[in-house]
Amino acid sequence: MGYNEFIVIINASAILVLMLLAMLLLVTTKFKGENAYAAAIIVLTTIPAYLYNTCRSEQWYEAAAWFAPFSYSVNTMLMPLLWLFVYRNFNRQFRFTPRQYLHFIPTAVALAVYLIYTFSLPTSDRFDFMIYENTGDDMWLGDINAAIVFIQMFVYFTIIFVYLIRVKRLIGDNLSETEWMYNLWIPKFIMLFAGLFFVVFVGYTLWPRTDAWLPQILNVIAMCYLVYHALIGIRISQLQSLSIEDIQVENGEKTTIEPNNLGQLKEYAEQILDYLQTTQAYTNPQLTLRDLSTATGISYNNLSKAINTIIGKNFFEMVNHMRIEKAKFMLPSYKENNYTLDTLAEMCGFNSRAVFSSAFKKSTGMTTSQWLQMHQNK
Repeated sequence: MGYNEFIVIINASAILVLMLLAMLLLVTTKFKGENAYAAAIIVLTTIPAYLYNTCRSEQWYEAAAWFAPFSYSVNTMLMPLLWLFVYRNFNRQFRFTPRQYLHFIPTAVALAVYLIYTFSLPTSDRFDFMIYENTGDDMWLGDINAAIVFIQMFVYFTIIFVYLIRVKRLIGDNLSETEWMYNLWIPKFIMLFAGLFFVVFVGYTLWPRTDAWLPQILNVIAMCYLVYHALIGIRISQLQSLSIEDIQVENGEKTTIEPNNLGQLKEYAEQILDYLQTTQAYTNPQLTLRDLSTATGISYNNLSKAINTIIGKNFFEMVNHMRIEKAKFMLPSYKENNYTLDTLAEMCGFNSRAVFSSAFKKSTGMTTSQWLQMHQNK
């Protein structure tokens, strides 16, 4: 097998695997939440380069010319997007502002350098640098792109890790233990990504043309981690909305649950409600029964029994009720506080305005505008 054939097999395989994994995430998460966002980062910032490598190695130079501008620029978006992803998940007040576009100046510069260079060449010479790259060497365009990416790597990973250390110190203050536990996979993912990037850096230093195959393999590893996390998270979310009886039926074991001491269950219920009200952990849209168990120290089974038996709701119903009550408290003055309904929905723990509106109408029998009008007329 020749070098070009090897490049084609690795890049084509990476494209196929990444797209299949992305489609799996599309089905399971409908491209909502942090898993789908992170997957989109990996796919959108890598696929153009893989397509370019494949077309160039197959000597499909006209097709490669379409992907080349993106190949030499969009990978410089990876680290800024990764930073914004982390910042967004640990900062409820985060809003994308025009200032955030400054992070993407290197991408614009890389794209401009490529276009200026290629359009300054005679038409007959525009494929020459691709032919040169097929020999296994890198052009100065690739060197500039690699320099930008590796500088970003050291700068942004430093920023991200410093930020995560600061966030961890805020647990119990601006951040609940539940929120940290739910998002604990993110620091682990960042450490994994940092390790993979270090391997890429070492490989590129030893032989620059490893950028045509090594990152592809490592990105597939990172993507598999994301998909695994997404599927586990979705499974837990599905189970948390079921009552104990539902879970038993699902497991094929429909049996009578022996009740715990009623007084103990009441204490658990009071502890649960006190914790949720004090920390407002219910405003975390990704809160799970496992998170609540970890935060309160109450076993998963006792937690479920207390919620179902004493509070009289399943976990999902209980949390949604608290979110709706918070929304009712905020609605009369949300315009005065310069909030939008989207902002209010997010602050109350809903993933989107549409989910909030649906839950609010189901709970009150009215839309938010109807509810406001009724209460303003009282």
